Parts: sequence; C-alpha cells; structure tokens
Amino acid sequence: MDGTAAAASVTGVHYPADAIIFNVYPGGGE
Repeated sequence: MDGTAAAASVTGVHYPADAIIFNVYPGGGE
C-alpha cells in the first residue's frame, strides 16, 4: 500500500476493508 492509499484507508473513503487492516497492522495491508 502506498502513502496515498494508506491515507485513504485510514478514513475508509476508498479502501474500507484496507482501513481495518491498516488500523490493525499500521504500514501493512495492500
């Protein structure tokens, strides 16, 4: 996951599923 995707994931705007992954594993996910 690149920085832009990570930022979007935190808000769950574009990657709601990845947002959960990112919150559980910071820096992880796609």
